[in-house]
Amino acid sequence: AYSDALGSIFQKLNDRGTETIFMTPNMMNTYVSGQITEDVLLKIAEHTAKTQNSGVMDAYMDAARQISSVFGIPVCDCYAKWKELYASGADTTLLLANHINHPTREMHKLFADSLLEMIMNR
Repeated sequence: AYSDALGSIFQKLNDRGTETIFMTPNMMNTYVSGQITEDVLLKIAEHTAKTQNSGVMDAYMDAARQISSVFGIPVCDCYAKWKELYASGADTTLLLANHINHPTREMHKLFADSLLEMIMNR
């Protein structure tokens, strides 16, 4: 369903001649942070950690890269950069302002720099 929906969006953009770059998101939390104390947020953090750690998020990103390729949409792959940080030992959960899914102010720079680099190199 995700690939179909994304493909539909890309088709409409291509039909209109809209120049498009698909930017992948950051990783979500890999564990439930002790900084989270509200019950509802704890449940969300448990769910997002499971989604991140079980490969579900990776599968979504793989699908997005694949459908982007089908439609000739370049990918600004910030998710891959977060995965590289994680693989090198960085605690990516600490890079999330809410310790769940939203990057810190400093990590927003990664997205801005990545997009600018992609635009300038095209």
